[in-house]
Amino acid sequence: MSRSTLLRVVPFSPFLVAGILHLIGQLAGNEALITATKPLLIPSLALALVWSVGGRLTAPVVGALIALFFGWLGDLALMIDGSLWFLAGLGAFLLAHVAYIVLFLRHLGRGRLPRSALLYLVWFALLGVLLWPHLGTMLVPALIYSVVITTMAIVATRCAPIVAAGATLFLLSDSMLAVDRFVPDVGIWQAGFLIMLTYLAAQCLIIVGVVNFVRARAEWRA
Repeated sequence: MSRSTLLRVVPFSPFLVAGILHLIGQLAGNEALITATKPLLIPSLALALVWSVGGRLTAPVVGALIALFFGWLGDLALMIDGSLWFLAGLGAFLLAHVAYIVLFLRHLGRGRLPRSALLYLVWFALLGVLLWPHLGTMLVPALIYSVVITTMAIVATRCAPIVAAGATLFLLSDSMLAVDRFVPDVGIWQAGFLIMLTYLAAQCLIIVGVVNFVRARAEWRA
């Protein structure tokens, strides 16, 4: 590993350690390890972002930190059982996706939407057909949330491929969460592990994309 690569990885080491321990907890069904590590995941990623850009709180960095903050609140809410806490978590993540949409539109996005963005509308429709018969009173909140996260994924297609990949994984993670929670007897293998794996990868890829964007702009201005 080259020195430059090492310097890029070091800020993410606390996030990687916390993430690996959390995923081990998910695989082992160790609730104590899951509970201990989950509140550390997003703060350590926020630390990696600020560290990687040398503490420069530019507009893209602040936008990403806002999205991470609401994602962290969502993580905390979903740690508590109960429908009200699930709604609180849903609302927090909705605000996180709104923050990402603003970030992608105002800073990271370039050019027109590619034709591949239409695939997310197909995804939205197919997921809706699968979920909506089982949502009951959660139909309206789930519909609003689905529209927002699908919009986030579509807008991300105008960004760097690493950001678009992160947004897609975010959509995949939330889709698995919804199917696992609402569709009876769906039987997703190691659902908690897969949901968190794709979620952590999603957040990390988006933040790496922000870091790359900020660094490239700083080098260009220099």
